[in-house]
Amino acid sequence: MNKEILKEKIQLELERGDESLKSAELNLKAGLFDESVSSAYYAMFHSVKAVLLTVSQEPSTHQGVVTLFGLHFIKPGLIEAEYNDLFIEAKDDREDSDYDVTKKFVGAEAEERIFSAKKLISRINEYLSKNDFL
Repeated sequence: MNKEILKEKIQLELERGDESLKSAELNLKAGLFDESVSSAYYAMFHSVKAVLLTVSQEPSTHQGVVTLFGLHFIKPGLIEAEYNDLFIEAKDDREDSDYDVTKKFVGAEAEERIFSAKKLISRINEYLSKNDFL
């Protein structure tokens, strides 16, 4: 894939992530905390998918995204391990918010997940900019 097409695909993933982050914030304000937690995860998910494109990886599953992020960015030290931890926590919370009807998130948890999403997105954008993908 040529560099311009790659940059375009990266931008599309980042835009989808931005939409998810906005959704997380709107759901938080509306008191829809489970939806906010889920949307915050998707904001992270799309950012991680964007950075995976830089190493020609396009996983088709959520677990694949987690695994390949760890393999290609965390393990070699390109991105710090704390960001992987934030991503995995968000994935686990998203699964609870989407599938476990007995688990109810509160506002503080949704706020924390949004904060984590912003932190991870910022770090990925920094990496992408530094490496001329934005």
